[in-house]
Amino acid sequence: MASEPKGYRLLHLGDLHLGALSREARTPPTKFENVIALLTSKPLGQIVREGGTGPWTLNRKHAREHRFAVCIHKTGDHGTAFVVGRIKEVVTSPENPDRWLITFSEYAPITVPEAWRGWRNPVRYTNLQELGIDPAVLVFMAMPSTAAPASQSRSPQGTSNLTIEEAKIGLAKTFGVPVDSIEITIKL
Repeated sequence: MASEPKGYRLLHLGDLHLGALSREARTPPTKFENVIALLTSKPLGQIVREGGTGPWTLNRKHAREHRFAVCIHKTGDHGTAFVVGRIKEVVTSPENPDRWLITFSEYAPITVPEAWRGWRNPVRYTNLQELGIDPAVLVFMAMPSTAAPASQSRSPQGTSNLTIEEAKIGLAKTFGVPVDSIEITIKL
């Protein structure tokens, strides 16, 4: 049998989907689960409509190592955590190609006051315990299928037309190297 990608299992043709997240990938978080805490001014409704949160300046490779992101109010109820999202992918932001959109496959609305402790950077790699979030109370809901603008963005798997310079910038970001280190050869 062919090896399965990590975090996935293959389903039989009689099932509705050809592949689905494995039990391991869908397990609930633990209190020590590494998460990305994000201080944002966007409300929950907008995050759900957009399919995730962004645009963020962050290390894509490092962000993709996390299964969950926690959005925390920047305005209004400042410092209150209001949603935990199960990270689906980190893609180029449609708003700003130099930044990243963290897309969610599921989200759990919460209200946890004083989760943000005044850290300087709006992106913080932490865990649920440090944020005061009890993973036992999280109830995840699927993101609406219409909330997928990330598929229109210039993600590495995207099919939008790119200039050579845009492709170099995207590849440099993906691999964490300077743009002048990227060479593209086209054979006709």
